[in-house]
Amino acid sequence: MAGKFVHVEYLTDDYQSRFDIKIQPETKSLILDGRSNDDGGNEYTDKPSIKVAGSRRGRGNFARRVWFRFTEGVPVGYASNGTLSLPWLRPEGYAGFTSSSVGTYQGFPVQFLKKQDERFK
Repeated sequence: MAGKFVHVEYLTDDYQSRFDIKIQPETKSLILDGRSNDDGGNEYTDKPSIKVAGSRRGRGNFARRVWFRFTEGVPVGYASNGTLSLPWLRPEGYAGFTSSSVGTYQGFPVQFLKKQDERFK
């Protein structure tokens, strides 16, 4: 089941800015190609916060995201045939994710599907 939202650090692709991002704690349990979806701590140097979802047509700061699906079993409360998208909190590993990337989410095997780069406008 999804946990309560928490505020953590999001690090931009250029490693120059840190933003406050609101996620559920289990977001950090995603591992792809052996890389953990770790945040950088709680030292926010730039405001406003960065968005995870929503329309990217207008103004705003949007986090890089990854989509994946479960391949064997699912955590309680998740659809077995659905896909999930989560923000990838640090630049490390993101550029290298491909259709052959695999990992786990909450301990269940997942297959990477696609990604969406961060955007600032």
